Amino acid sequence: MRHEKISVDDRRKLVTLSDLYLKAEPFRSAPSTPDMPASIGKMIIISYVLLLGSFAVTMIGSPGTALALAICFFFLGMYLLVPAIFLKVEPQHQRRPDLSEFMEAGMQTYTGHMKGKDVLAQILMVPLLLTGAAIVMGIIALQLV
Repeated sequence: MRHEKISVDDRRKLVTLSDLYLKAEPFRSAPSTPDMPASIGKMIIISYVLLLGSFAVTMIGSPGTALALAICFFFLGMYLLVPAIFLKVEPQHQRRPDLSEFMEAGMQTYTGHMKGKDVLAQILMVPLLLTGAAIVMGIIALQLV
């Protein structure tokens, strides 16, 4: 039946008052990374601290550099604090796998299943390569002085 041919009485019969109320469940946050072990988070923290530590060891030489490095450490703290807060407020329904279970089982991503070693390499590649590059640049800078 076309909408212009439906009378007001037909509309009242088709829609009840209970149909108009929204039926929503109370908000519950979903776990963000239920299949990732906590040790990978610690590895991420260590890799970024190593990166900034390599900057501190190889490139600090003036108050301006120290200030820039202090700002970098502040941003690193914020970069790591926000996910830590998110992880604290999410429900703890499941047990996270340990690292050996994760390396064996891997994880499902949007593009398909990935092995544990591939996930770990993808997560840690950038900070560890940047750390290595910072160390090499620092060594070269010390040789030029």
